[in-house]
Parts: sequence; C-alpha cells; structure tokens
Amino acid sequence: MMRGAVLALLLVALTGCAARGVGDAALWSAARESEIDVVGPPEARARPAAADLDAVLAMAGTFAVSYRHAETAALVPGRVLAKPYVADALECVRVVERSPHRVSLQYLLLIGDGPLVVKHWREDWEYAAGRHLAYGGPVPDGGLWSVKAVPPVLGQWTRTVYSADDAPGYAAVGRWTHRGEVGDAGAVSEWEAQEASAAPAARHESDRADADAVPVAWGQVQDRVVVQHGGGVGGWTREESVVKFSASDTPLAREHGVIRYKRRGGGDPSAVGAYWERVGGFWASVRAGWAERLPTGATLRVRDRLDVGPRWRALFALADADVLDTRREERAAQLNAVLDVAVDQPEGSAGPAR
Repeated sequence: MMRGAVLALLLVALTGCAARGVGDAALWSAARESEIDVVGPPEARARPAAADLDAVLAMAGTFAVSYRHAETAALVPGRVLAKPYVADALECVRVVERSPHRVSLQYLLLIGDGPLVVKHWREDWEYAAGRHLAYGGPVPDGGLWSVKAVPPVLGQWTRTVYSADDAPGYAAVGRWTHRGEVGDAGAVSEWEAQEASAAPAARHESDRADADAVPVAWGQVQDRVVVQHGGGVGGWTREESVVKFSASDTPLAREHGVIRYKRRGGGDPSAVGAYWERVGGFWASVRAGWAERLPTGATLRVRDRLDVGPRWRALFALADADVLDTRREERAAQLNAVLDVAVDQPEGSAGPAR
C-alpha cells in the first residue's frame, strides 16, 4: 500500500467515540452478563446456536483488507457525487472479551514491516441483548447517544460499533443464517441488519468533502456481514448501505460500501500479542468507563473535542503513558477526568434518539 494511503487510513482510524472507578473490567463484564440473564422471560436466557457463535469467531484473525465506498445517487438538486473512498490495509481482528452471550472483536491496524500496531475500531456481538445503543444525531461539539432497555429476543444478535477510542458509534439487530456446515470449506454464514440505524458521519467524509458541498452530518446505515468459511483460507465481507444527511436532516446522497477481509496465513504477528499485553488492560478500563457513563435510560452528549484537543488524542496519550510508567493510579484518575468531561447532558437535549 502506498505511504499516503496508509497515513490516510491511520488518521481515519484515530478519529473514528462524583469520581468513578474504572479499574475492574472483569466486574463490569460479570455485571453485563448478569443483566442479560435476568432481563425478560426465562427462555430468553437460552444460549445462542453454536453455528452463530462460530460465525462471529470466524471473523477473528489477520486479514488483508480493502475499503471501497462510493456514492451511488444524489438526493438533492445540484449535488456532485463525492470521489470514491479507496484504501487497503493489513489488520488483525482479536477477541478481547467472550462470554456465552457476547463476543467483543478489537480491530488492530498493522503498518510496515515491524509491524507497527495501532488500535482501530471495535464491534461487540451480543445475543438476546437487553440493551440497545441509539445515536440521536449531531449536537455542538459532538453527538447524542442513549442506551435503551429492550426485551431479549431469541435468535437475534445485536452488533454494536465503537470508535477507535471505544466511544459509542451505532447498533443494529439481525439474525444469522447459514448455508453448509459452518467451519467447512465453502460454507457461508450471513447476518443482515433488520433495519437501518442512525450513525455519526463516517470519518472518511472529511478526507473527500467538496468545499462547495453541504457537509454530511450523520447517516442511516444498514449493514450486511457475509462470512466465507474455509479453514485457514476463508474471509468475510461487510457491506454498508448508507443514506447521508445534512445537519438540518436533509437527505444528501446514497452510498454503498464494501469492505473485504481476506485471511492471511501464518497466524497473528507476534507484535500483536506484545502490543495488546501492554495496552489491553488500559483499554479494558476505557470500555468500562464508557459503559458506566452511558447508563440505560439516559440520553447524553459525547463530546468529540475537549479543551485539550480531540478526545481520541487525549485517550491515546494516556494509553501510551500507561505503557511507559507504573503510575497506574494516577493514570486511572486522569482517565476518569477525560471521560467525565467527554460525557455530559447538554441543555434542552432530552429528546428521543433518531
């Protein structure tokens, strides 16, 4: 991949979402699992089909990834279609949390021959979920999010997407279907969102925005995931159908995106394990901190920029500092301070999420 494309993709990755304690991620995971198990009728506690779980886990590994996004139709007079977004990368998808009902997949960019490992975005897959993240649209300095209580439904999987700094993104509900014996070469598993979900504007929009065009403020996204099983040589594809909107909620354009993950042989580079051993504990604390500040039933603003600069930059700087020294208690206090400022309740913003 050309150096310019690598740097552009790296920028996209990093710009992707009383005192509280966030040091015990294990306790948070246990609390989440307990919550899922007690919501709804007893039958909602059933475990997911093994084929469904295998399909999710098949998305882990090291992949050559191609990103292809293109606007397909203008929805307002005079709009010129944006230049297609094209990028290629090498990525490792790592399982960072797993329970009978939930799998968390962390995406890591691999850059250069070393390789340099950079934390990318994350997605959680949750079976018969009792909570649902909803994006409420852009507001000054950030966006609105809420977490809604929902009745668990057997067979349904909720896919929730998070930014590179684990800030909330968007969520959708769908079901897995399978053709062939999952795990065998030639078998195919497919998950499709039941409906489109409101989501923040894609980070690559700023890279290709026309100075004369109305900027994209948010979108309605409907995803499809197709896993091609093939032992050690399979891969998978994610398709995105998007309607883009302005800040005044005017539909601007339709876009179709295709992201292909072609599995690379030889297993994960050793640098990935070493990197995650250094920073994984810090990011577990970040995940717990975000979850604590976005409780079920609340509608809150998540700020993109803080007084010290972009939110993601503050959190990545703390991750680096956590690796370089042993003052973990101080780092935990600084993490709490950043997240306390990043999440607040703006005046007059109690309206429902889109």
